[in-house]
Amino acid sequence: MRRSFRGYVVGKGPRRIAADLNRDGIPGPTGKRWNDSTIPGNRIISSGILNCELYVGVIRWNRQKKLKNPDTGHFAYRLNPEREWIRSEAPELRIVSQQLWDAAKARQDELTALYKGQIEGAREGVKRSLARNGGLNATHRPRTLLSGLLFCGCCGDSYARRGQDRYACTNHVLGNGCDNARTIAGEAL
Repeated sequence: MRRSFRGYVVGKGPRRIAADLNRDGIPGPTGKRWNDSTIPGNRIISSGILNCELYVGVIRWNRQKKLKNPDTGHFAYRLNPEREWIRSEAPELRIVSQQLWDAAKARQDELTALYKGQIEGAREGVKRSLARNGGLNATHRPRTLLSGLLFCGCCGDSYARRGQDRYACTNHVLGNGCDNARTIAGEAL
């Protein structure tokens, strides 16, 4: 956990952190491989590695409730109001220093302000799209003409745009066990 926090604070993105952990054979929280979304999670609902207060010695209960839709049988989680959350100090469980925690929170604030600025500066149609799809994903992972149509010949996972006009195997980029390091120029495709 400390390694993830340190990497994030010095400017590594969640994708690079997850790939490094997978490359070094460190199992994720479920015992399987790391996924880049596990690192930042969602700050609003306090999910993800960077938002887990247990790492700074705080146990939290009653954050959300699980509700079942009687029509579909599917479960959904609903966040309880923060005033209903129960927090208890457990300093013996702290594994991340307060300084490292605060630095990670400062970087999250920085990135949140940056993406909010991008949304506010966008034209109205783009603004709605950014708000609907999430500022980070919409600005960094635009859908292209070839989205969902390219697959790796080695592992079968999708090829996705990486860099200016190159496509690469997603499993290889995330360090998920594919050795196919080949990239393809968009112009050639």
